[in-house]
Amino acid sequence: MARIQKLKVYRTPIGFHDAYVAAPSQKAALEAWGSDANLFAHGLADVVTDEALTREPLEHPGKIIKRLRGSEDEHLAALPAGVPKPKRGKAENEPSRRQGGRVGSPKPSPEKPKPKPKPRPSRDALEAAERELEALEKRQM
Repeated sequence: MARIQKLKVYRTPIGFHDAYVAAPSQKAALEAWGSDANLFAHGLADVVTDEALTREPLEHPGKIIKRLRGSEDEHLAALPAGVPKPKRGKAENEPSRRQGGRVGSPKPSPEKPKPKPKPRPSRDALEAAERELEALEKRQM
């Protein structure tokens, strides 16, 4: 009689998301995530017991479920001090209504010409050496 293993839900951070997977073991979870390292031993993965977080992964065993970790405000607050924070309310390249849509639009940057490729090295010296080697081999025969 086949024994059915109970599934557990595991979580690991991936970028701004948490990746959840329902799997029978830690090894199976690591395989689903495509990890070569033991994320559990490094403290980068754990078992999830919160029913709200386990519902969707248990409905789709073996499938990775990604959920945004934190809010946009929390992500912006975590930026280093020297990084400019984006303005709220409109997209970065959205034209200003008051300006008729011209001032807010980005100016095209001049395209830099592509550098010319380096010429291939001359084979003249190689071919001369091969001819000389061939002549020497003929003399020794």
